[in-house]
Amino acid sequence: MLLKTAFREIKTSLGRYLAILAIIALGVGFFAGLRVTRTAMISTANHYLKDLAMFDDRILSTLGWTEEDVDAFRKLDGVSAAEGARSADVLCVGEDGSDMVLKAHSLTQQVNRLSLQAGRLPEKADECVVDAWRYDESALGSVIRLSDNNSADTMDTFASREYTVVGVAASPMYINYERGGTALGNGTVAAFVYLLPEGFAMDYYTEIDVTLTGADGRIYTAAYDDAVEAMEQPLKDLAAQRAQLRYDSLRSEAQEKLADAQQQLDDARKQLETGWAEYYDGLAQYKDGHASYIEGAGQYRDGLAEYDSGRAAYETARKDYENGVSQYNQGKAGYEEGQRQYQAAQQQYQEALAQYQLLEQQAAALPEDSPELPVLQAKLAAMKEQLDATAAQLSQNQAQLEATAAQLAQSKAQLDAAGAALDTTERQLTQAQEKLEESARQLAAAKAQLEETGPKLESARQELEDGERELSDHEGELDDARQKLEDLKEPDTYVLGRDTNVGYVCFESDTNIVAGVSRVFPLFFFLLAALVCITTMTRMVEEQRTQLGVLMAMGYGRGAILFKYFFYSGSASLLGCAIGFVGGSYIFPKILWHAYNIMYGFGIPIEFVLDGKLAAISVATYLLCALGATYLVCRGFLREVPAELIRPKAPKEGKRVLLERITFLWKRLGFLTKVSLRNVLRYKQRFFMMVLGIGGCTALLLTGFGIKDSIANVVDYQFEEITLYDAAVSFTEEMDAQTQQAFSRQAADVSAVVFLHDGSVTVEAGGGAKTVNLLVPQSSLEGMMDLHRGGEKLSMPGTGETLLNDALAEALGVSVGDTVTLRDSDMNTLTVTVSGIFDNYVSNYAIVSADTCRDQWGSVPPVKTAFIRVTDNSDAGVHAASARILDLENVSAVSVNLDTRQRVGTMMSVLDYIVWMVTVCAGALAFIVLYNLTNININERIREIATIKVLGFYPGETSAYVFRENNTLTFLGMLVGLPLGKWLHAYVMSQIRIDTIAFDVRIAWQSVMFSILLTAVFAAIVNVVMYFKLRRISMAESLKSIE
Repeated sequence: MLLKTAFREIKTSLGRYLAILAIIALGVGFFAGLRVTRTAMISTANHYLKDLAMFDDRILSTLGWTEEDVDAFRKLDGVSAAEGARSADVLCVGEDGSDMVLKAHSLTQQVNRLSLQAGRLPEKADECVVDAWRYDESALGSVIRLSDNNSADTMDTFASREYTVVGVAASPMYINYERGGTALGNGTVAAFVYLLPEGFAMDYYTEIDVTLTGADGRIYTAAYDDAVEAMEQPLKDLAAQRAQLRYDSLRSEAQEKLADAQQQLDDARKQLETGWAEYYDGLAQYKDGHASYIEGAGQYRDGLAEYDSGRAAYETARKDYENGVSQYNQGKAGYEEGQRQYQAAQQQYQEALAQYQLLEQQAAALPEDSPELPVLQAKLAAMKEQLDATAAQLSQNQAQLEATAAQLAQSKAQLDAAGAALDTTERQLTQAQEKLEESARQLAAAKAQLEETGPKLESARQELEDGERELSDHEGELDDARQKLEDLKEPDTYVLGRDTNVGYVCFESDTNIVAGVSRVFPLFFFLLAALVCITTMTRMVEEQRTQLGVLMAMGYGRGAILFKYFFYSGSASLLGCAIGFVGGSYIFPKILWHAYNIMYGFGIPIEFVLDGKLAAISVATYLLCALGATYLVCRGFLREVPAELIRPKAPKEGKRVLLERITFLWKRLGFLTKVSLRNVLRYKQRFFMMVLGIGGCTALLLTGFGIKDSIANVVDYQFEEITLYDAAVSFTEEMDAQTQQAFSRQAADVSAVVFLHDGSVTVEAGGGAKTVNLLVPQSSLEGMMDLHRGGEKLSMPGTGETLLNDALAEALGVSVGDTVTLRDSDMNTLTVTVSGIFDNYVSNYAIVSADTCRDQWGSVPPVKTAFIRVTDNSDAGVHAASARILDLENVSAVSVNLDTRQRVGTMMSVLDYIVWMVTVCAGALAFIVLYNLTNININERIREIATIKVLGFYPGETSAYVFRENNTLTFLGMLVGLPLGKWLHAYVMSQIRIDTIAFDVRIAWQSVMFSILLTAVFAAIVNVVMYFKLRRISMAESLKSIE
């Protein structure tokens, strides 16, 4: 029967039952959800890192490692796996054609395996897998090309110049968005890329990654840390031993190579000296041959001139000879013609003489008196005269012919002599010509030989000079190698745990933030839920005192009666705990995991974790509250006799409230206002329950908004009001005055620059210590950092003074005028007085002057950093300027503040999810609390409300009568909630403190207004809901309910 009664009670008061269930579910859900979130996040990360076999320790050496070193670590007790890996930073051509820095790793099989997101793993030396954080499936088939701006050493590190993307993957080495810094490009690694070992041209490993047999427990636990710490010294010892062996091996090998190289250089020097000797011999021969050629050429020219002269004389003589022959021939022809004429004349003469003789015979034969005789004699006389003349002429002609013949004979003799002389001369000229031609051939051959020998000698000289230069270069390289060998230091080794991995450390820090929130908010939710639960159950038992008396009169024992109420409150608590615990354990971690995926790339859903211990605590606590409140209320009633319980409870004795004693105010109040104020102040339990409940909800809302205010503008404050420089430039060597001036001249994009030492020191004060950045500027930081405290500007520290940022000063408990000690890694100390404390939100700084270091350390620490402001301070302008500055001599890295701002902003954005989650839950709790308390208030006063309805109050007037008290209590609750929220906000912010981030702990006036407004809105919504309940109250049934 009692069980049926209990179920009937649940059915008839379902709203109250569900309110108890809902508020317990919300309280338990928020409590369990936030509490289990860190556990679920760590458990998920633990399985993720374990599945991919993330290293437990990384062993580094300044000399690298060999396969024998890897085997030695693999055989070390306590090491479950050891694998050598190669890595290098490289400039690659980005999608937009500009250079970006990629971190190249070699693929490993046992440690630091990849989680393939798309594609496949590389199978060839020129294939690669890229970062899933930056690339997606569309990158498959594209080519990663090494930039020509890489140094020769960097290019020699890789086996190829282009790598084809065949897969997209996540790496346990990079679980968040941070990819680290670099000395290349803009100083920031854009993404990672994994290659086969054959994709590198290295013959050594840059690191050895190991997993430990004893470190397979849960991460971020003392057990894991102890296991890693236990292996730290054995790993260090073995690393030092193996590094020493490699050092000795490298040194011995280098000495052998140097000796061989020296021998080769000595042999080359000897060959070069022999070559020079042969060259100079050849050069001497060439010069002698050239001189001989010049002399022979001169003789040839003289002989040629003499030949030409003889040839000219010969030609003249030949012409004269030919003229003489011509004349001789003409004379001979004339002689022969005269001879013919003479002979013809002689013949004519003989014929005439014969005719004369014939005539003479005829005359002789004629008589003297022949008449013909005189004629004939006359004719004979004439003929005789003519014959005599002819004979004389013939004699004369004969004499001439003889003279001509003699002349011709003489001319012929002369001509024959001249011809013989000409023949002799011609032979001589022919011989001379042959000699000249031979000389010409000899000269041509000598010239050809000289022309052939000259270039050969020049080529030999060039080769010898090149050999000299090459030999000199090799000697320089050998000297450099000797110097490097002399400079080769004993190797430094490092055993680095996961605490040096940025993503791993940040993940723990972020889970600690969640844990910090879970230490405060859930407890506050729990207290509010418990308060409402106690109030509800108290009111319920008081309402059913008559029924309780009837049950006692019917003979039911106290235990049986208690069971009914225990069942009601206990079932609501159990169901609420079950729903809240399971739902909260699933929903809250999932929401926060989704939020943190902005920063982390696990790529897997969060594990669903049910913490049995937490469940037991939640159930036990809420059962204790519900059952305890039920028991305490029932116990008082169960002590009374049934007859007293069946009778209506006598009304409380009327008392005057405090306001009634303030007569000048009280008498000016209206009747209904006086009634409302009496009701508000008369029922103390209801008053405190309403004020505390509503005040707690307002406090939660204010705290949620306050967290948002505290973190929202941290990045803007830091990088707009404090950090004014655009980038920090790191140099490879110390910058003296000359190199500082050279940098200022070369950096055309820089509008202002301050050189300084930026190092790390430990600040010690009052037994506490903090590692911070030490800034020692060469000049004022004006324009680079705005050092102020509130609205007060601070001056640079003087000699023996320091400036500390506010978060650091607060953590160490120091103030202006206190003395602190700064200690560097070499244990050098500076004892300085705090001259000022400045506002700062990102990182911790101690600023001292160069004079302070000079006075106490004897010198100024090396200046290897510069804060710069660029002319074009837009995003693109700053990055473009940083890229150009990186190309300057002695520049190792450029850290752009825009990138730092973006990273910090991303981290802060994740906290927004927590803030909104808290705010939404606080709003839900506020609504439930207001609804429950208002519902209790109405149920308590149902007869009173029925009475005023009987008196003729309209529905609106009835509602105003009831809600006036609710609104008054809501207003008072808000007044209580504001200071409570301020305290809670301060406490929460102290719990989520991040070591390198200082929050601006404040609550904006807008947040105060929003908190008040939301509380008022929730109260108004509850009033609207309750308005309809008031209208449904039956006047007759309510007034006779006591019967």
